[in-house]
Amino acid sequence: MHSLLITQNLPKWALGALFCLPFMAISGCFSDSLAPGAGATAGAFEVVGINVPPYATWELNHEIRIELNHPIDPDSIGFDSIVIAPVDSAMGGAPVTGSFSLDAASGNRIVIFHPTCPTDDLWTNGAFMPGGVEYRVATPVQNSFGQNVLRDTGGHFLTLGIERRFYTPTPPTQNLFIDFNSSPPAVSSIVWPEPPIVATGLEERVAKDSRSAVTSPCDGVVEAVDANEIVIRSES
Repeated sequence: MHSLLITQNLPKWALGALFCLPFMAISGCFSDSLAPGAGATAGAFEVVGINVPPYATWELNHEIRIELNHPIDPDSIGFDSIVIAPVDSAMGGAPVTGSFSLDAASGNRIVIFHPTCPTDDLWTNGAFMPGGVEYRVATPVQNSFGQNVLRDTGGHFLTLGIERRFYTPTPPTQNLFIDFNSSPPAVSSIVWPEPPIVATGLEERVAKDSRSAVTSPCDGVVEAVDANEIVIRSES
């Protein structure tokens, strides 16, 4: 009875506010029930950038970084969802090798390809072949026939990909490798070893008896030396 009298005495704007309170509470319950990070995968899943300029010369050990707008599902990453291959079909027998990782600092929105570094004398057993070979990197999208595609952590397939072509360097006019350490090379101090001092007191005697050293029958001072003779001025 008291609540009814209070309600009847409230102004119209207050009645409207009281009527909306239950719906606001229900809405709050629904928003609290959303999974953490659900907003990170809202909208279309797309590639937003790559660190390879078009038709650039790309060193044999240079990483390829592809940035997307959502966190990437690591289980969807592979050579089928990120295609890296030579453009010339004649190079098909030399598959690109390497590994992938996610950049945690980007919130797992950047996938990095680490090419296998060559180790043989001709630098031909790595991910890329030197000598100006043209390669392409591409990310198939959801409608690509028969292709696996990247997914975000919300299960959405990639809808906007990228394709980029580049060339490997040709020695000796182009550097085959990139130096990731921008600081000057460290130079350690050089220590020249000293010859060991080993003496027994018999060295002079051994030299004379073995006749491996040239000796003079008398004491004197050496005045001249050439390839044929030694001139000694006698002190006696």
